[in-house]
Amino acid sequence: MAKAIPTIQKYMTTAPHSIGVEQTLAHAHEVLRQHHIRHLPVLEGGKLVGMLTQRDLALVETLKDVDPRNVKVEDAMSTEVYTVS
Repeated sequence: MAKAIPTIQKYMTTAPHSIGVEQTLAHAHEVLRQHHIRHLPVLEGGKLVGMLTQRDLALVETLKDVDPRNVKVEDAMSTEVYTVS
């Protein structure tokens, strides 16, 4: 008899921390560290518009003349986000 495949609900957080699209990368770092997480859903007007990860932050911050205090989350986030209900 095959094992039942677990639902995505078993692995996902039901109330994840998120960040606004206009917040800075420095603030995103602070939220990630404070909550010991690696991914942040990005919201605009209460709607999901992207996802920001630690890897995104590291990549953008290696670019010349990038100041995390001045660069907005929308400049570093991924906009193609797959969701499930």
